[in-house]
Amino acid sequence: MEVAAVAPVERNLAVTAVGADAEELAVTILNTGSAPAESEATLEVDGREVGRRPVTLPPGGNEVRWELPATERQVAAVSVTDRYGYRWDDTRYALLDGATPAVVRVVVNGGTLDAGAFYLAQALAVAPASRPFEVTPLAPGALSASLPSAGDAGDVIVVTGTDGLSRSGRIRIAAFVENGGGLFLVVGPGIDPRLVRDLLGESVELGVEMPVGAAPEGVGRRLAVLDPRHPVFRPFGDLVATLGRVRFTRMARVLLPGPADVPAGADRPPHVLARFDQGDPALIEYGRGDGRALVLASDLGMEWNDFPRHPGFVAFVQEIVRYLAGPPPAPRDLLPSEVPAGMSRLPGVATDPASGRRVAVNVDPRESEPRPLTPDGLLARLGAAPTGASGALPLADGAAREAEQSLWWYVVLAAAVLLVGEAWLGRTMA
Repeated sequence: MEVAAVAPVERNLAVTAVGADAEELAVTILNTGSAPAESEATLEVDGREVGRRPVTLPPGGNEVRWELPATERQVAAVSVTDRYGYRWDDTRYALLDGATPAVVRVVVNGGTLDAGAFYLAQALAVAPASRPFEVTPLAPGALSASLPSAGDAGDVIVVTGTDGLSRSGRIRIAAFVENGGGLFLVVGPGIDPRLVRDLLGESVELGVEMPVGAAPEGVGRRLAVLDPRHPVFRPFGDLVATLGRVRFTRMARVLLPGPADVPAGADRPPHVLARFDQGDPALIEYGRGDGRALVLASDLGMEWNDFPRHPGFVAFVQEIVRYLAGPPPAPRDLLPSEVPAGMSRLPGVATDPASGRRVAVNVDPRESEPRPLTPDGLLARLGAAPTGASGALPLADGAAREAEQSLWWYVVLAAAVLLVGEAWLGRTMA
């Protein structure tokens, strides 16, 4: 086999990323050459050109920003004029209609995002556009009228207050979780322990004791994560220990049932994900039907701890709500090799004929780097032996491989003769 080296293109220009928010489009254009390149970038929205500008592209990645039109928009296509390199990576597509947000109903005393839920709402508001949250505040007394009995995909209830929470409202929360919804109970100063005892139904008792008094000045409890591999803590990686810097001055006590108190056939037993340093549970997970609930034994409003001041607060809140919301939505940006059967694999926007789901199909940005393989590197990927100086597969290696194959033929033939002889001998002896 003869392997010949092919010289790469002098430079290649490629649109490698397109990110959108409500007002602006951020585009990354790659120049693989060693010198700046003069080119032109074009933006089309829903098939109509809305912008064209000259660009000077230094070597490497370059960011270009466009203002999006205020009208309703669906699809963006960004192109760069490339007179030097490949053509198939000159245009990149992106969907602009936004990912479906997870609906988060925050049950708060008074029905407004006051101090008890302000920091939580702010943490959810800065979520990336690929996995957004839609936060709706609710008064506890309005639950019985506004809460669906079945949990829709991505729906989460966060309870920070219970003033006026009726029995019918608690029954609807329990049914919501039973049918697949997620519940996050934040046991802070707005919670009445008597009104959360049956929040997950009669078979799961949420026993809570509220703290009496505060810790002395300068004294506080710390958080110890017990299960760093849990989906809530896994994104922190090696930084999960930094959550132990949060100082808790007041904590509720969540009473866990003993093994003898769990009725036969009940849902999954509570799972303690984190404890305070004196041993009391800090974050507990409960299973209920098709849904799940997390209980935090302190508040998120700066009254019982300083958690909102710490860098890990935003990620902590977002990961809890994402976990309770269930699996992430299907990706909306795919490579041609990732497109499901029945959909077009050409760059552009493809639609699933069965579900109507739309995706943007784009080439792999890694293919825009014109880095040639050496002959030995190519043969290594193919599982062949290294080449000689000329790039040809050495004849000696080919002859040796042929000799090994011939030797195996002799072994197989000898085994066949042995079997035939043994059968003939058996008949003669009989």
